[in-house]
Amino acid sequence: MLSSTCLAYFLLFAVSRATAKSSHRTAAWPPIVTSAKGFLHESVYNGTGSVAYYSFNGIQYGRLIERFAAPAPICRKSFLKTCPDPNPSISRLGASAKPRRGYPKCAQAIPDWVNSKKETPFEKELMSIPDDEVEDCLFLDVIVPQQVWDQTHDHSVQSFAPVFVWIHGGGFTSGSRDFHEDPSILLAKCLEIDKGGVILVSINYRLGLFGFLASEGRYADSNVGLLDQRMALGWIEKYIGKFGGDPFHITVVGEGTGAGSILHHLTASNISRKLFPKLHEMSHWYQKLPFHKW
Repeated sequence: MLSSTCLAYFLLFAVSRATAKSSHRTAAWPPIVTSAKGFLHESVYNGTGSVAYYSFNGIQYGRLIERFAAPAPICRKSFLKTCPDPNPSISRLGASAKPRRGYPKCAQAIPDWVNSKKETPFEKELMSIPDDEVEDCLFLDVIVPQQVWDQTHDHSVQSFAPVFVWIHGGGFTSGSRDFHEDPSILLAKCLEIDKGGVILVSINYRLGLFGFLASEGRYADSNVGLLDQRMALGWIEKYIGKFGGDPFHITVVGEGTGAGSILHHLTASNISRKLFPKLHEMSHWYQKLPFHKW
C-alpha cells in the first residue's frame, strides 16, 4: 500500500515537472511582458527593416489625477483598493482605442495648422482637435531587438542589454515619443558599436501650459512635464529588466529641449542617485553651474 502511494506521488510529481517545463518552452509570441500588478504589455513584431524587433507600444508609466498636478503612479482598483479616481474632465485614450508606436501623444501647444500647407479652411484647422492628442498622455514605447529578446529570455543578469532612452525636443510645446523614422536604422547603428544590441525607449511628457505652467506659489506643482520625465525614468529603472534591459546601463539622450531637460534633472537637488549613478560617482562638476536652489 505504501509503495503504491509513493509511486502515485512520484508519477504526479513527474507529470507536474514535465508540464512546467513544457509551459516554459511554449512562450507567447509575439512576447508579452507583465510590469506592475495587472498590467500586461503585448508586443508587435517587425521584421521588415535591417534589424528585426519587438515593439511594446503605449505603455502607461503614470496617471493624471488632477490637471496641472504632479503625475501619480499607475494602479488599478482590481488590485489596489486605494487607487484614486481621476478627474473626469481630463481627456484620455478611449477604452476601445489600441495603442500603437507614438500614439497617443500629448496635447500640442503649437497646433498642426501653424506649419500646415494643406489647402483646407483656416477655421477648420483652428477648431479641429486631433484624435491622437490627449491630456492623460503619459505613455512610453519599448523597442527590443529580436536578438536581445532571444538572448535574455531566461532573464540572466549577464545577458541584459544596455538601454537607450530618448527624450524628444520641441521647445516644451510640441513633439512626441514617435521616432518618425524606422527604429531598425538606429538599432543597426547600435549593433556596430555593441554586438549585443541595445533596447530603445522613447517617452511622452506633458507640453505647453499642461506641462510647464508657471506658479507663484512656492509649494505648488510647477514644471510638471519634468516630473513626468522623472517618473518615466523611474519606471524604466524599475521594470526594464523584464524586457531584457540592464537597469544599471541606461543612457538618456535628448534633442533640443529634450537635452535641456536632462540638464535640469542632473542639476536638481532632489534627484535620485539611482537614476544617474555613474554621474554621481564621477564628480560634482554640475554643482558648480550657475543654478540656484530655491
